[in-house]
Amino acid sequence: MLTYFLSSKFIKYKEHLMYHIFRYSKVRKNSVLVIEPNAESHGEVLPYFVKYFLSRKYNVDVICSSFLNYLQCLDAVKDRRLHKYTFSPMRCKKFIKSEKLKEYKYIFFNSCIIYYEEKKYSIFDMFEGADKLRDKIYYVQHHLDLGVDSHAIALAKTKNLPEYVTVVNSHYFGKIKPHKKNKYTNFIFVGALEKQRRDCSLLIDAVNKLTEEGITNFHITHIGRETLDVPENIKSYFSPKGYLRWKETFKQVQNSDFYLMLLNPEISEHKRYIDDGTSGSFQIVYGFVKPCIIQKTFSDAYDMNDCSIVYNSNENLYNAMKEAINMSQKDYDSLCENLKNHISKIEKISDDNMDKIFKGRQL
Repeated sequence: MLTYFLSSKFIKYKEHLMYHIFRYSKVRKNSVLVIEPNAESHGEVLPYFVKYFLSRKYNVDVICSSFLNYLQCLDAVKDRRLHKYTFSPMRCKKFIKSEKLKEYKYIFFNSCIIYYEEKKYSIFDMFEGADKLRDKIYYVQHHLDLGVDSHAIALAKTKNLPEYVTVVNSHYFGKIKPHKKNKYTNFIFVGALEKQRRDCSLLIDAVNKLTEEGITNFHITHIGRETLDVPENIKSYFSPKGYLRWKETFKQVQNSDFYLMLLNPEISEHKRYIDDGTSGSFQIVYGFVKPCIIQKTFSDAYDMNDCSIVYNSNENLYNAMKEAINMSQKDYDSLCENLKNHISKIEKISDDNMDKIFKGRQL
């Protein structure tokens, strides 16, 4: 308890110091300020945007929470022009109206919606003076049902996306080594177990069917805070890793063979991944060139039929996993190559769309 108390006091002191360093430091010429306003969310989206601005010769200041910094969300980006300030962005609630922020070329919010004290707020509601800086502010809107304007950036082209919203898919996690399929097929999924995000009951049913058929050369890795409630007879096939820092998460994903989407078109909340927003699981699939197991409604929406293992009905998840387990290295390599081609198209569109907004506006 004493260690935790001292650690907590140290973090608060460090955040206080970082805030004042940021507050009184000079804004470098041709600088962009990137802010992730959430304490624990969307850190995986940051690296691409930071890397993009650096690649276009901007200086970049980043504000993110100490927790996201602890998770190493920006470790994939190394550059002397990148300055990180790790303190709660809530400290900036009033400071954003400061004259200093007018000196930035752009202010880029990695999230438009802030989850704060169990409520949701827009950055324009939470940060005083943000309205006066609207011409400089661009932001990522992770779910379009919460409202957008022409300065919004969406992570995927969804059904209800207005034409004036720019599509940029952020999925940079550093250099990824080619992966050879494991002898024991390793399936993985990352994130919360809530049914509105993924349907894990489908996975339990599929694993039961596989083991009943005598197929045992596989295991399933889950990374996340919660522990999946698995029946005793199939528990040995599951490897819960808990909540990991991004560096360790990257290692686990790189060592896996297939990503389990576990999306169910019969669950109304899952339709948002087609209509109004995307899932971080797609970012992982793209960033790590990791073929996924996905239901056809969603593979159609994301144009992934040629680079994934696709199943039609929920009952066929078992068959898709069986196909993955039995897949040869040659076929696996071919699937990965198809996925690389798909990702290359997404990356070109993303870079081109960012250029339309920012490249022509440098000093």
